[in-house]
Amino acid sequence: MLLTSNIFSNQAINDDEGITMHEYITVEELATRTTYAKETITRGHIARLLIEGIHFVRPFGGKKKLYIWENIEKEMLGGFNKVTAIPMARGGALNGTR
Repeated sequence: MLLTSNIFSNQAINDDEGITMHEYITVEELATRTTYAKETITRGHIARLLIEGIHFVRPFGGKKKLYIWENIEKEMLGGFNKVTAIPMARGGALNGTR
């Protein structure tokens, strides 16, 4: 039993087995929804904020990216999480300050 039959809704869909299906969109669709230029998304400031596996996937190991709309929308509404420190192997942290 699907909670909704529309795979292109703004929310993830859960089926009976607990599998969450997401809405995957192309860079053109993402540009339309966010009003950013395609180049800004693929090569600009936005590209540096998007993480593979969280915000986009490369299906079948190819070059083409499909963006996960729910995760991008969540980041846009709540702001991108900024890493304040990178944990180091011996217990310290690298945070870019002295």
